[in-house]
Amino acid sequence: MKIEFSGGALYVTPNDVHCRLTAGITLRASSELITYFSQGRVLAAQGSGAEWSIVLDSEEHGDLLVEITGCEVR
Repeated sequence: MKIEFSGGALYVTPNDVHCRLTAGITLRASSELITYFSQGRVLAAQGSGAEWSIVLDSEEHGDLLVEITGCEVR
């Protein structure tokens, strides 16, 4: 599923998340490495020596992400 936000687009499957930023940069993470911090609408990936995070535009984007991936919510 494609979720568009102000910084680009998320391509979300049950197995992984691809974050394509408007600057032409793509970040990828396996679903088990994703954490969604609902308080600040932050999607964070950490594992295998890599770490990145982005702020989503709305809670609805986070809800969709959690529904599709089953990622951890804090």
